Amino acid sequence: MVRESRWVWLLVTVGVVLVGTGLWTLYRVLNPAFMILETQGEVYRVSGGEDAFVEVGDVLASGERLRTSEGARAVVGAGSSVSFEVDGNTLVGFEREPWSSDVGLALESGVVRATVREGGPLLRMKSGTQQVVTQAPATIRMSRKGDATGVLIEEGEARIDGPSGQTTGEPGQEVLMFDDGLVWPSNQPVADLLKVRWPEKATATEPVWIRGQTSPRATVRLKGYPMAEVQADEDGRFAVQVPLRQGANELHLEVTHAVGGTLSESIVLHTETGDILREVELQYEP
Repeated sequence: MVRESRWVWLLVTVGVVLVGTGLWTLYRVLNPAFMILETQGEVYRVSGGEDAFVEVGDVLASGERLRTSEGARAVVGAGSSVSFEVDGNTLVGFEREPWSSDVGLALESGVVRATVREGGPLLRMKSGTQQVVTQAPATIRMSRKGDATGVLIEEGEARIDGPSGQTTGEPGQEVLMFDDGLVWPSNQPVADLLKVRWPEKATATEPVWIRGQTSPRATVRLKGYPMAEVQADEDGRFAVQVPLRQGANELHLEVTHAVGGTLSESIVLHTETGDILREVELQYEP
């Protein structure tokens, strides 16, 4: 009787070990660690309010954040099907729900490019009050500055959830999102969004209007004489009224998008001859 009881306890123990091992293996499959695959420059783990230098092969736990210094770069993997390219001056956290295959990140500032390969899990990318959800295969580039977030859908489709509801993004689209709920999709790269309507005549007797279209809430600065600054509205429209001096007036219009990047355009208006020299110069700086 005693010998039989020992065998029973032995079988129970073996069974518990096997079940536990199987559950742990399943958990590890569903929740692969966030591993540092590449680093360049100074890259830090942020946990408990402290920064610690990380190297290739180090592992980040769910809830920990990664910080890169200026000019640095890191690549983080989550299993074999998900990778994140982290640019310099970026602060981003990585998240996993227990017993779920979903992968998540929370971008606080900077730029991250996420790739989910065929057969990969659901990806959730949070930024402020907005969340981008996508399924494999997909590649999403997300940037954040202040209360603005830019999302470039390079591959796949994405759903954007936020205070204003849901929006669907398609491949090639770039979407601007703001923490107050404004979502603005564009089929054209935000970096190229600048159309200026210069005055049709140049006169020193009354101010002229410079109107145009760019990205929502972009900062528009007019440099030269005089200087002026306005903010584009939620549709990207702007208008600047300026007086002109006698003679040649060289005007330099500079637009800084809410998510970063500056686009500029210059022109010369001549009040004495009425000429408008439309030798427009377009420049973009990331």
